[in-house]
Amino acid sequence: MRIGGAGAPGVFVRGLETAPLPPLAGAVTGFVGLPRRGPGDAPQALRSWGDYLTVFGTASPWGYLGDSAFAFFANRAWTSASRPTTRRRSSTRLGR
Repeated sequence: MRIGGAGAPGVFVRGLETAPLPPLAGAVTGFVGLPRRGPGDAPQALRSWGDYLTVFGTASPWGYLGDSAFAFFANRAWTSASRPTTRRRSSTRLGR
């Protein structure tokens, strides 16, 4: 199948048969940067700022890896589902 018409000569797309991908966890946060120390060949599972300090040391003066990790562990995201107790029609008309 050719895509692009007259403006893109020689562009062809071919679909490949593949197996469906397994579901992935959506609540994983990752950081990449230059720490003071620590392993650089494999990701480390950290559950607290104390874990970060143990593995990578204090925040380094270069980059923002330590600062970002600190802010991540210092903050909490409070989430709540909002469900109305009764159904009502809004009297506000949007866009007018």
